[in-house]
Amino acid sequence: MGILITLDGVDGTGKSTVAQLLAVDGGYHYYKTPSGRFEQLRSEIDGHATPLERYCFYRLATQLDSTQLREIVKSSSVVCDRYIASTLAYHLVMDLRILGIHNNEQIVIPDFAFLLLVESRERDRRLNARAGITSDGILEHNSGFLDQVQETFRSLNALGYLPFALIPVDTTGKTPSEVTAEIQDAINNRR
Repeated sequence: MGILITLDGVDGTGKSTVAQLLAVDGGYHYYKTPSGRFEQLRSEIDGHATPLERYCFYRLATQLDSTQLREIVKSSSVVCDRYIASTLAYHLVMDLRILGIHNNEQIVIPDFAFLLLVESRERDRRLNARAGITSDGILEHNSGFLDQVQETFRSLNALGYLPFALIPVDTTGKTPSEVTAEIQDAINNRR
């Protein structure tokens, strides 16, 4: 039986890079959400859905991903790039009514849930250096929106909206390798 590690945070914190490094360095299975058909539909949803419709799409995608993660963890450890905390934080900033429908039912609880944080200036520099635009390009390059999402992420532990605590890791001024080592140390120290 393996462990499930999740990495959440706003765009530009280094989630994907660190998750991939953890997968290689720590021998974890790398899993990116949303997956499968949901990944294929993502740009259509991001471009045209209302915040409530969008939340429902990502919440359902997370539920399906959770089912798949539960199976993978039976045979290997997994590092998951985005999970339920991202679904909740991003959509709460878009529409507070999300609180009225959010639930954590049928979601596998991670063994370690990390919240990657970064200072705005460095985040914006990282995002501007990215090649191409993602399906969420408008939101990804809206600095004020990302600041609000990061603050919402920070408040999730205190507000009790998740069935697990997010472990904060500041990536500001650190290389992906340094962040990966910090996360691996935290995992080793808590086992």
